[in-house]
Amino acid sequence: MTRPLSIERQPDPDYETAMLWATAYFEESIEHTLGLVPRQAFECRLQQHYSQSEPVGADFAWYSLRNTVFAIGSRLVLGRGGGPVNYATAQRQSWLYFENALAVHTNLVYMPSNISAIECILLMAFYCEGISAPSLEYMLLSTAIRLAFSKRLHLQPPSQCSLSESEKATRNWLLWVMYLYDKHIAYRSGRPSMIRDDDINVALPTAPRHDTHTDLGLLLASVRHAQISYAIERELFGTKSRVRSIEEISKTVKKLDADLRAWYADLRQEYLLYTPNRPKVLHPRISHIHFLFLQHCFHGALCVLHSVFAQPWRESQLQQRQSAEYAKQAQESASIIAEASRAIVLDSQRFAIDASTPAWLMFYFPVLAATNLFLNIVRSPTNPRAQSDVTLIEIVAGMFARLDYASGGQLNISFPREVAEHARNLAFKCREWNPDADSRQWTSELDKLFPSGTEMSGDYEVSEILTDRLNIL
Repeated sequence: MTRPLSIERQPDPDYETAMLWATAYFEESIEHTLGLVPRQAFECRLQQHYSQSEPVGADFAWYSLRNTVFAIGSRLVLGRGGGPVNYATAQRQSWLYFENALAVHTNLVYMPSNISAIECILLMAFYCEGISAPSLEYMLLSTAIRLAFSKRLHLQPPSQCSLSESEKATRNWLLWVMYLYDKHIAYRSGRPSMIRDDDINVALPTAPRHDTHTDLGLLLASVRHAQISYAIERELFGTKSRVRSIEEISKTVKKLDADLRAWYADLRQEYLLYTPNRPKVLHPRISHIHFLFLQHCFHGALCVLHSVFAQPWRESQLQQRQSAEYAKQAQESASIIAEASRAIVLDSQRFAIDASTPAWLMFYFPVLAATNLFLNIVRSPTNPRAQSDVTLIEIVAGMFARLDYASGGQLNISFPREVAEHARNLAFKCREWNPDADSRQWTSELDKLFPSGTEMSGDYEVSEILTDRLNIL
């Protein structure tokens, strides 16, 4: 956020508009497919609210919940069709209702509450995933998790507990949604997870949450991926990993790689992107964006896993850098990262860009892929695939040109375009100067970009260090 919240509150829309936005939330939003906000219960409460209006202080959770639903729904409705005018309108209108919800954040956290307060804050975090919103999701999710811990959602209720089966199912569902989202944010930002596996003793859900348009299989697949992501974080990027030998780290990487590939192989057909060799399987609760999420999670996790060997700013953290074992593993990991990055770019070509487009789809995975492909070109600019990798980086730059247009210039990000230009120039010059060069000699270029001793935390912006040092080339 770049400015404080307005002290004025946006009034409720008229009933017809409220129902239009609520319908959009329940029928079009990613949030509802994650099992957040039961539809019939919400619509019944909304009708009651409009028939006998309640003051804000009567129920802070209800005030926050309906305003967050209005924010998400209005962004979907007003942003339809894309384009700069619709983007600006959707951003401006939805933010007014999100400000309403955020204004009672302190009350939700510090005043007596029930699990509705957790769901409200969690829903606000998901709202901030949209590219038109400020990036508040990390702090909002952290707050939701702490509030959930205070209400013991991570623990199995005792047998003498008076909770109904419905309440137990709701607590269980919210806990696992927070878990998978926590791991997703952790591995894409490099920040530590909030939830440790050892803290949880509740079983996975056995049925989709009642009255929501969610799919149990999708949740379970996402949770399993989140568990592997947490293992990658714990085993390879924790402080203890810095004192392990190359052999130990290599063994861990191979095990986690096998776990990831086994997870992907076990995905049901309806959860996979269709290709000419894989026919489309219709699923009433799975959309194209869910396919992309699972695909990107798989390829993105491969990139993160193998970056411990292949990314130059990780090298100083490893012992025995010049060993034969390191050289072999680094070559294998670089190849895996390059293939995964190519898949991310190729899978990212068919999605609409509007105010609701999630940041992971528009920003994180494309930039991850472009950065990895650039490093692959620097590592081996005379490789036969270098030119096609340059083209893929240019495709990512084209995606950001679409974003620039769709946002009316609000999101003008030049990094992919600059990387594409430098990659193209480097590949051309290397072919011109020495077309028969052994690719291994070009690894010295990486040492120029990232000299020995360079370290980067996972949440450091890759674009910052690359942009500062590209002039070396």
